[in-house]
Amino acid sequence: MTDLPDDVEQLKAMLMQLQKEKLEADLKVQTQQEEIAELETKVQLLVEQLNLSKSKRFSTQSEKTPKGSFNEAEQQNATPKSDDEKKKTGRKPLPSELERETHKHELNAPYCECCDEPLHECGVETSEELKIIPQKVSVIRHERTKYTCRQCEKTQTKSKIITAPKPASMIPKSLGSADAFAAVVTAKYVDALPLYRQVDILNRSGIDISRATLSNWCVQLGDKVQVIIDYMKSTLLKETLICADETTVQVLREEDKKAQSKSYMWVYRSGEFTQNPVVVYDYQPSRAGACVREFLTGYSGYLLSDGYSAYDTLEGVTQAACMAHARRKFTDAQKASPSKKAGKPEKALNYIAKLYGIEKQAKSLSS
Repeated sequence: MTDLPDDVEQLKAMLMQLQKEKLEADLKVQTQQEEIAELETKVQLLVEQLNLSKSKRFSTQSEKTPKGSFNEAEQQNATPKSDDEKKKTGRKPLPSELERETHKHELNAPYCECCDEPLHECGVETSEELKIIPQKVSVIRHERTKYTCRQCEKTQTKSKIITAPKPASMIPKSLGSADAFAAVVTAKYVDALPLYRQVDILNRSGIDISRATLSNWCVQLGDKVQVIIDYMKSTLLKETLICADETTVQVLREEDKKAQSKSYMWVYRSGEFTQNPVVVYDYQPSRAGACVREFLTGYSGYLLSDGYSAYDTLEGVTQAACMAHARRKFTDAQKASPSKKAGKPEKALNYIAKLYGIEKQAKSLSS
């Protein structure tokens, strides 16, 4: 060991130097420990992301909780199902309200193969098959009878001709009937059949009609039903609870927008147990908060949504959270966790399961 100097000042200097070196070493160790902790956190996060990615790619259970785990509320309320309530397997029968046409099949020569004696009927074996009649196109010919007065013809220089009126059309001077209008609109907006394909279908029946004509029908019919939409909206805004959501929609031809850009379809609907259920769709070119503020102007009830920030811009509205969206985050955390032990995600899912049990009871009381 190096001999220590006898000088006090030198000893103090050496001690201070040692303390300084120790402090630097401690700081270095602390920094390294913090770096290690940060790296461990990153590794843990990457492992969770990998587990979640694998779960989303290969899992067949979706968001279902493992059987028997955290479903006390459902288990407490579960009652054995009777034989009639058990799910039936096999092909579902065709709807009874469909029109039936019976084709009876009989033997040409009902004689016994053994003794050649005549056979008698002992029952009928039935089976059913679906029949689809392709779209039928026809023409309604309106013949408006004209009337004139014989007496006026004899006594007047002119005789007034009176023509019987024909039923009013939703689009005056149009080739379409109410049936044609309904078919085109239903095909486009319910069955998502583009107008150009409808033109091709009509052309196969020898009908020369343009896409522009069908488009004009849709526009004018939309104007006609706007009063109904306005009434539906006013009815919806009187509800205590409104559910809202939005999704992307692509519009190929829209002014000042590229075909690849996103537009949005907002949907607003009343609660499940309302007396007058209403669903209203509202197309908007964006997802901005102004869209929902404009639609829900004057509304002051409860709004159930997925928590998108645009809904938070509403004033006078009580926000309600969608538990399905909240639950999804915990199921993701559960799938991402490398530990097999029950943790915070499982605890949260347990609470949500109990909440679902209460909801199930409330639904049974409402029904």
